[in-house]
Amino acid sequence: MYTYKRYGKTLHIYDPIYRENIWVLLSKDKRDYINLYKKWFKEMPENIDYDHIQARYSVGECYNDNIDIHIIWFKKYHPATLCHEILHCTRRILSTRGIDLSEYTDEAYAYYQEFLMKSIIDGFKIKG
Repeated sequence: MYTYKRYGKTLHIYDPIYRENIWVLLSKDKRDYINLYKKWFKEMPENIDYDHIQARYSVGECYNDNIDIHIIWFKKYHPATLCHEILHCTRRILSTRGIDLSEYTDEAYAYYQEFLMKSIIDGFKIKG
C-alpha cells in the first residue's frame, strides 16, 4: 500500500495506521481548490477571501462514505505556512483518536507532522 501518490497538482497521502486520506493541492488557482472540495463533499466550500490567503485546511465527511477527507491547499511552497496547515490536520486526526496534545503526547504529534511534511516534500519533489 502506497503512502502517497501524485496526480498532477494534487497529492494523495494515505495513512495506513489511522486509515486517513489527506489530499494536498499545490495550485495558485482557487478553482482547483473549489473543484477538489466539491469532488469530495458535493458542496461549495465556505465563502472565503481566496485572494488574501496563502493556504487552507479543510476537513469533512466524504459524501458517499463514513470517512473523513482532509484537504490541505497551498498556493506556493512556503515551509512555515505548510507547517501551520499540517498542524491543523495533525490535531484533527490525532485528537479524534483521543490523543490530545500534551507533554506526554507531543512526540506523536511531531512524528505525524514529520510524516506529512516528508510525504509532501517528496511527493511534489520540492527542493531546498
